[in-house]
Amino acid sequence: MSPKAYALRILNFRDRSEKEIREKLLLKGYTETDTEETLKYLKGAGFIDDYKLARNMLIYLDSAKKMGLRRVTDTLKRRGIPESVIEEMLGVVMGDLQDELSYGYTLEGELAKAKILVQKKEENSLKNYPLRVKLNRLYGILNRRGFGAETIKQALKEVS
Repeated sequence: MSPKAYALRILNFRDRSEKEIREKLLLKGYTETDTEETLKYLKGAGFIDDYKLARNMLIYLDSAKKMGLRRVTDTLKRRGIPESVIEEMLGVVMGDLQDELSYGYTLEGELAKAKILVQKKEENSLKNYPLRVKLNRLYGILNRRGFGAETIKQALKEVS
């Protein structure tokens, strides 16, 4: 299978960053030259675009996963998106694309997402626990979701 065919095959499953494609091609045993030529072709044809991937992930992780800003940036870094791209797209998303986000990455948006998660957990998995255990578990859940300490503190004020 040619490197282009392999790259297109793995892009068929989901969008990937340039770094992810490079690693997959090298892991598969293709040469550096073949890998760079394939990446050049894919970028030229618009099959890989780190800006578009970062934008789509920022919107998805906000709306569907209700993640905090810290976890979102960590997720984007793990996907191989350069920090400069992440910072630029965060600026765009927090500015022009604010309407496309369900909650957003502002303090109010982060607090709204945290409160929804707290309410959901209280109603389902934590409803029979004592208050102290419930608060500890909710703090851990929100922390792992990437919310800041101040946001978590405010979200947990209403827990009874």
